[in-house]
Amino acid sequence: MIESSGRVFIETQDDAWDILKRLLENKIDPDKTVIDFSKSDWINFHLNYKGSIFKQTLTPSVMSGIVEYQRLLYQVIALVTKGDPKVTRLTDVEKETFELVFKVNEGSTDLLARAQEVIDAISGKVFDNMTSAHKMICVLAIALMFFGHLGFQTYLENNLELSKISAQTGRDKQLTDIIQQLAPSRAEKAQLLDEASEAVPQVQDIRDKSEEAFEGIVKTAGGVDELSVQGVRVGAETIRTLTQTTRRQAKKVTLRGRFTVSNVDTKVKSGFLIRFDKVGEDLSITANIADALLAERYRKVIERATFSKRPINVVITARQVGNSYLDAKVLKASTPRK
Repeated sequence: MIESSGRVFIETQDDAWDILKRLLENKIDPDKTVIDFSKSDWINFHLNYKGSIFKQTLTPSVMSGIVEYQRLLYQVIALVTKGDPKVTRLTDVEKETFELVFKVNEGSTDLLARAQEVIDAISGKVFDNMTSAHKMICVLAIALMFFGHLGFQTYLENNLELSKISAQTGRDKQLTDIIQQLAPSRAEKAQLLDEASEAVPQVQDIRDKSEEAFEGIVKTAGGVDELSVQGVRVGAETIRTLTQTTRRQAKKVTLRGRFTVSNVDTKVKSGFLIRFDKVGEDLSITANIADALLAERYRKVIERATFSKRPINVVITARQVGNSYLDAKVLKASTPRK
């Protein structure tokens, strides 16, 4: 990331996450700062279809998924710039400006849409009823969730039942391993997006539309032996599992009770991650403490529970999708009274 005379050049996805964090911490003056995406080569939408029928060709089904992705992108742009998600709020000129143009590489069905100009165009728009900070947060959220790695990863994690996938093909097992390895990193970023959603409600809409957009890509990929989305490869068995799964809506829940601590990861950048096992129930959940004050307040309680293996009282908030709990955060931890 390069900063010069009030202009911030975002070169990597990590730069974008860092700027989002600094905006939420009020460490950037949005009225005196311009975010420049001209060096953001990562802002793109990359698809690769492999199969006997995919030789520089696309089926109507696949094309419908791409069209739906574009429609949902239009919706979030209309929402943040006009205050209304109806695509009809965008003029024909605006739709052309925000349209993704795909390049098909020779010899394969490999599609790449460079989206830097789209994000620059969104950033240059006047946003109705938004402060400069809220505008920047929304632009960053669109770039990261539609054109970064996290959007597709979030879709997969929210919809794949890992226990089913692990018994399937080696390639699908590799996908499971990737998701599990990236889970701590995703938890940090999800925490930032939770904070952004609280500050700017439209961010949650961007997250939801992103997941819906990636769902459309996967569920219209019939006849594919392998699909690659934003560099993540998905095998045919996983695609079938996802296609047969009804989209599960996440709901916010609060968990209270006695938990033991089975693992603590202090290596994440924001706070630390704790794995809790609920006493008397077959429930394990990994929760984050990102707030420095809360982390310090509950550190000794969690440390003692880790070494003693004795249960503690815990209050956790999370998003529940099916039987899974995502983006879990510790609100309170205390030692039970004797």
